Amino acid sequence: MSGPIPTILRRIRRGSRDVVENAVSQLFDAAVQP
Repeated sequence: MSGPIPTILRRIRRGSRDVVENAVSQLFDAAVQP
């Protein structure tokens, strides 16, 4: 199926992945800093 819905879902998936990576990196930085 091609259309606007699959692209929107892909965009949401990519955005949520960026958010998760951002949160993980922030937690990692907080854990590394004393």
